[in-house]
Amino acid sequence: MKNKTYMSVSATLFFFGLLCWIPNLFFYNPNNPPMFIFLTPFIGGVGALLALKVDNQVIKGFLMFFNMVVCLSLGLVFFIGTLLWGP
Repeated sequence: MKNKTYMSVSATLFFFGLLCWIPNLFFYNPNNPPMFIFLTPFIGGVGALLALKVDNQVIKGFLMFFNMVVCLSLGLVFFIGTLLWGP
C-alpha cells in the first residue's frame, strides 16, 4: 500500500473508533447495552499500527496519538466512571 493509503485508513479507523462510542453515549439502554464499545481497542490498535507506516513524522505523531487515545479510551472511561460513581 502507498503512504497516503496508510494515512487515510488510519484516520478512518480513528473516526470509526469515535463512532463506536455514540451508541453508548446517546442511546444507552441498561437492559440491552450496545457492545460496539468493545471494538474500540482493536480499531485504535490497528489504526496506530497503520500510522507507523506513514513517512511524514508530524502526521505519524498525530495519527499515533489519536488512535492510541481511542485504543485506551475504554479503560479510561471505566476507570473514571468507577472513581466518580463507584463500582
